Amino acid sequence: MPITGFVSGCLGNFVPYIGPGDIVPGALAFWGLRAYSQASMGQVAITLRRDSDNGLQDFRMLGNGHLDVAAITTFKAAANLFVRTLHDQVGTNDFVQTTNANQPQFILNGFGANPVMRFVKASSLGLITLNAIADTQPFSWSAVAKRTGSTTLQNTILGDANVEFYFNNAANQLAMFAGTTQTIAGTDGIFHSLNGVFNGANSIFNVDGINSTVSPGANAMGGTMDLGSGDTLTNPCDADILGASVWTSALTAQNLIDLHGNQGAFWGF
Repeated sequence: MPITGFVSGCLGNFVPYIGPGDIVPGALAFWGLRAYSQASMGQVAITLRRDSDNGLQDFRMLGNGHLDVAAITTFKAAANLFVRTLHDQVGTNDFVQTTNANQPQFILNGFGANPVMRFVKASSLGLITLNAIADTQPFSWSAVAKRTGSTTLQNTILGDANVEFYFNNAANQLAMFAGTTQTIAGTDGIFHSLNGVFNGANSIFNVDGINSTVSPGANAMGGTMDLGSGDTLTNPCDADILGASVWTSALTAQNLIDLHGNQGAFWGF
């Protein structure tokens, strides 16, 4: 079962929520369906649209680090929900998609009892974008995602035209790109944690807790950052995504392992 935040002990004590920002602080941006840190609990994390009347509503994180699913369920009623804005819980780099047809779907109970953002290439572009985050290497990224569709097409999770995390256009391959594609094995149809440092030939690609030294190129971030497509509509996703984050520094190899451990403990994979 996923960790839900407060775990009662035999003496009545509880363990407070621990977010990725409590494990590795200093992210430039964090977007996701959980709280970045203890300090970010209570913040607005997502704006959802229901298709019955196109009504919009903001939703916050609870004290256990999860979204307020009860409030979302009430707002949803019999409608379908879509992600209009995925708020940056650290700064002001919100992902926004104002075109209704291009919004990823928000699925309650998409991963056990947890919601997911579902990007569907065939039925909608499912692309949410923000203005450019510009930074030269080194920088570090993190994402949690599952490929749900074609293995013959590239499915970009997070990226711009220069730098990407994605499912490769071959089965059971995850990829990191900053001018040169580097792939790591990863079974399709299950959630994976992707944590990486972009630092030229000294880059690290951590997939599911295993560090690999890779050389994905030296490209800088600087194009429009997308969640759901890294080349502005060229490689949209068939994927469920739980969140992503960016640091403008090189995390350590242990940082990447620790992030994976925190992600796996919270989400239950």
